[in-house]
Amino acid sequence: MLVFGCLVAIAAGLAPRLVLIIMWIVGPRINAAFDNFLWPLLGIIFVPYTTIMYVLVWSPVTGVVGWDWLWIALGVWMDIMKWSRILENRKNIPGYSEDYDDEEYEYEDEPEVELSSTEELEKLAGLRDEGVITEEEFAEKKKQLLDL
Repeated sequence: MLVFGCLVAIAAGLAPRLVLIIMWIVGPRINAAFDNFLWPLLGIIFVPYTTIMYVLVWSPVTGVVGWDWLWIALGVWMDIMKWSRILENRKNIPGYSEDYDDEEYEYEDEPEVELSSTEELEKLAGLRDEGVITEEEFAEKKKQLLDL
C-alpha cells in the first residue's frame, strides 16, 4: 500500500488535474468534501494542487483542522509557483511583449534581407530614374557592387 501511495504522490506532482479527475470518477471523496460540483471543477482548472491537498486532508467528521491547514498552504504555494512559472515562460517567448500595441510596433528586430548585386543595381537604377540619386552616385555604387 505504501508503494501505491508513493505512485499517487508522484502522479499528483506530475499531472495533478489527471489525478483529481480520476479521484472524482473513482471515489466519492471529492463529492463528500465539497457541497457541489462547481468548487472541485474550478479547483481542477485553476488550483489543482490546493484541491488535491484539501481532498486528502479533509475529514468527514471534523473537516479541516489544526495542522491540516499547513498542507493546504503547501498546495496554495505550489499553485502560485506553477502560475508564476507559466507567466515567466510566456515572457520568454520571442516577440512577446506585455505592452504590445499593433500601431506602435516597429519591426526593428527583423533582420535585413541581403540583396544580390543584380537586385541592388535595379534598386539603384530606380532611385536614379526617380531623381533621388545622381548619375555620378549611381556610377560609383555600380562600380562598388561590381568590384565585389
